[in-house]
Amino acid sequence: MKYYKVFSVILLALLTFCYSSISAQNNRDRKPTNLKVLPADISGQDLRNVMQSFSSALGVRCEYCHYEEENDFASDGMETKRIARVMMKMKSNINETFLKEARSIKNDVVDLNCVSCHHGSPKIRLLEDVLYSSYQTKGIDSSLVQYNNLRKEFYGAAVYDFREMSLINYSHKLTEDKKYDDAVKVLNKNLELFPTSTRTLNSFAQLYQFKGEKETALQYLQKTIAIDPKNRFANQMLERIKSGK
Repeated sequence: MKYYKVFSVILLALLTFCYSSISAQNNRDRKPTNLKVLPADISGQDLRNVMQSFSSALGVRCEYCHYEEENDFASDGMETKRIARVMMKMKSNINETFLKEARSIKNDVVDLNCVSCHHGSPKIRLLEDVLYSSYQTKGIDSSLVQYNNLRKEFYGAAVYDFREMSLINYSHKLTEDKKYDDAVKVLNKNLELFPTSTRTLNSFAQLYQFKGEKETALQYLQKTIAIDPKNRFANQMLERIKSGK
């Protein structure tokens, strides 16, 4: 009885493997249908290569645009698939019109691809816009937690720009909203990451000038000049504040 059970398990595993292999082979051999942008005579392998390039560029899997569980890849039911077609047309138009013209001027201009803009993310958004959107719904502390999480997940992956300007631009949005204390938190975070960032120090100076705290603004400008004596922005702003303009 014991050997019979073992044999049954092995047989079931073999049958499952054979069925999966046959099903996968059928999918590979199946002629692509409902093609509206890609060539109607594209081979199954070439189509898979295109789909894999989309998957890599956007950091998604097949189910992002297709009803994979129903094995219905031809359906136009998902809006992401319909949008993808529009994006494909846009890419072709840019490559065949504008970049072709640019290449006539300088021939080392490369074609636009999905990854050129997406960099592994399905949505193209600047980091400061992602953080600002989070701030509007969940507040400053939550947005800074999100920054830390995104930095851990995507740093070095080219999805988001984790250089000093992203948090500076985010702080500018908060300053424009007169959310000065929250902007200070963002700039302090940036200064932790970039201790000698004169752009961050200058942004502090701008912020405190908007608040009407000129003495504090002067202190930050002086910190900038201590690091970079020829910093034009800091020197010009220093002169304006001192002259009362």
